[in-house]
Amino acid sequence: MVLCYAERSPSEFYLNDALRKTFFSQVGNIQNLEQLYGWAQHTLLPSIYRDSEGFDVDTNTFLVGSVRLRQIRAEEGPDKLGLAFFWPQHKPYAASRDDGGRSGPCWSPSDRAQEDAWAYQSETTLQEYPTRGKFAVYPGGGYLADLGRNTSYANRILRDLAQEKWLDRCTRAVFVEFTVYNANVNLFCAVTVMLETNGIGALASSTALQVLRLYPNNQMLVPLACAQLIFLVLLLYYIVVQGQCLKQQRWRDLCTKGNILDAFSIFISLMVVGLYVRRGLLAASILRQHRQDRSRSVRMARNEAG
Repeated sequence: MVLCYAERSPSEFYLNDALRKTFFSQVGNIQNLEQLYGWAQHTLLPSIYRDSEGFDVDTNTFLVGSVRLRQIRAEEGPDKLGLAFFWPQHKPYAASRDDGGRSGPCWSPSDRAQEDAWAYQSETTLQEYPTRGKFAVYPGGGYLADLGRNTSYANRILRDLAQEKWLDRCTRAVFVEFTVYNANVNLFCAVTVMLETNGIGALASSTALQVLRLYPNNQMLVPLACAQLIFLVLLLYYIVVQGQCLKQQRWRDLCTKGNILDAFSIFISLMVVGLYVRRGLLAASILRQHRQDRSRSVRMARNEAG
């Protein structure tokens, strides 16, 4: 019980609730791309960039890295869009139908200052996983636009993207992604706002908040360490006992239900230990990357999956 619930905290609910009230009260009203830009400029950015350093909801929550927009596009062409794209009976979008960077010469910026936002990046490069939406499953790749860490730069990027029509009729889904850290409760939260087209130009929205603990809980450090040590000692003891029984009785030891259950318990315990170690390594890797480049967007997808 200690190992299962030591990483949980009642503060997760309050952090989740505070972020939803701050950002998501107007998300359901976004019906088209123009309203998306308006929501980003008048709701998202004023809430995130309340000072020159970043994000401050309750004097303890701060932006980690930068905010980024990720766009999934359909391959342009009469056989890819046509009238079917604008009618409700269009075929459901699949990850295999992503344009993969083939958006055509007509979709490009006149000012090459923001050309990175027009460069396709695969899900392997971004180390992201596919996402299931209301209408389809979308790949982890796409076109990225980082909004930086201050309000003037973010507003300029949004203005340039709107003028250059970065989002157009070929856009199938837009993800607004950022990560925050609350120092008071020692919790991270990966925030994702997904807006996807329904095929007739309107947008359907959905939100996801994943609260994570990447730094150890100092208040539970000693009890948790003792519980982990006892768990490992008991696990090692049962492995030795089962190994001796298996050596003496060969496969006959696995003929009884009790021994089979013991073997499964040991196997599941080893899997839990492996996942726990993998999660710790991924957390350390994410934090190390952030320390090396604090202006880079931080994503917790690998740690969430782990």
